[in-house]
Amino acid sequence: MSAVYQLIMKGKSKLSKLLSSISTGKHALIMHHEGESDFTQPCGGIWTLLLYAFILCYSTVAFIKCFNRNTYTIERDESLIADNEGMFKVADMREAIFQRLEFDVMIDKEDGSLDCTKINFTVLTRMEGNWTSLISEQNFSIANSTRACKYSLSKSTSFNALLDSQADADALITSTWGFYAFRFMFKISDFPQKAHVSRSLNTADLSISGPIIKYSQSHLLSKGYLLQDFFQLQEYQTTDQIAALFPSFTRQLFISSKEHALSANDDDESATFLFMFESNMATYMRYPESVLSVIAKIGGVLAALNIGILIEAYNKRVFEKRINERLKGLYEDTSDSVNDRYNTGVQDEESGDTTLLKEQTGSCKRDYFKEFFSFETLIKVCEDSKSLQAVAERQREQLLKLQEEVQFLKSKQL
Repeated sequence: MSAVYQLIMKGKSKLSKLLSSISTGKHALIMHHEGESDFTQPCGGIWTLLLYAFILCYSTVAFIKCFNRNTYTIERDESLIADNEGMFKVADMREAIFQRLEFDVMIDKEDGSLDCTKINFTVLTRMEGNWTSLISEQNFSIANSTRACKYSLSKSTSFNALLDSQADADALITSTWGFYAFRFMFKISDFPQKAHVSRSLNTADLSISGPIIKYSQSHLLSKGYLLQDFFQLQEYQTTDQIAALFPSFTRQLFISSKEHALSANDDDESATFLFMFESNMATYMRYPESVLSVIAKIGGVLAALNIGILIEAYNKRVFEKRINERLKGLYEDTSDSVNDRYNTGVQDEESGDTTLLKEQTGSCKRDYFKEFFSFETLIKVCEDSKSLQAVAERQREQLLKLQEEVQFLKSKQL
């Protein structure tokens, strides 16, 4: 049993030393103590292991989320279109506007029927202050028997050819109202008086999950009316890169519907659609959590959970307490021996006081550690040493005098 007990105690001692060696918050010592230049406790090693285990789990989960791209951040900023002049060409706006831009002519059954082949569609552009026709064609398709006709710009050969020819032209033109007018204006004419026209296109709400496409349909227009649709231009920049210091972003343009204005023009026998854009545009930047941000987050957690200072303070307190206990016995023994020696009458001949060491032993009872390891104690030791040297010198002189007197007496006897 004793062998087993010794083996257990030996293993416990090794484990304690191991935990102490890996502990954070070690209390650095000026002098070596038990062969070590620092002092720590096994409990500090346990706390350190728990902290490392938590950081390891936290880091693993954080990096898994990062590589799986589970966390995205989106930033929204607004700027003036004028500050981004030259960025928005017809080719850039092609997908944002014309992918689903359609015009519908409808008539109620009791009001007659429609002949889709006679309805005229005109595309105009602004040149030298005037709107000039670029396309004028009768290319409506039948949408619902004889009561609805549809013109889809994405399916129009002539309109797509127009977009190709003007791909590098500016898509937005400054208007006199403080807004930007779209380069093209659309007119629908040669339809029955009781028929109505509407336009439909895709708008988008941008969020952290991506663009949310919505189908937007305008109010119904009769002949002689102009509908001004007001939109805001939105730029959506996104990336999936997580390791690049300066990631590259994919750029897409969308529009969001704001409001509209309807005005009458009795001299015009057409329904006119004009797209207007606010002077400011919104930019959304969406990106995943990067490797660098995960590392920074782990560093922040390490800093927040750094209990090394507390452990060091605890180790310092325990160390001082242990040394205090040993110094207490030392001082008590020293005080008894000093009393035994100096009560015999060894006093300073000039001051009549006992030596400073006796006074020091009384003052050390408050805090042995701080009193013993202090500059004041060092100075006291030096002063006491000098005092003792002076006493020893005087005693040596007295001894020499006594020796001389003894020799003198011996010589007289002879």
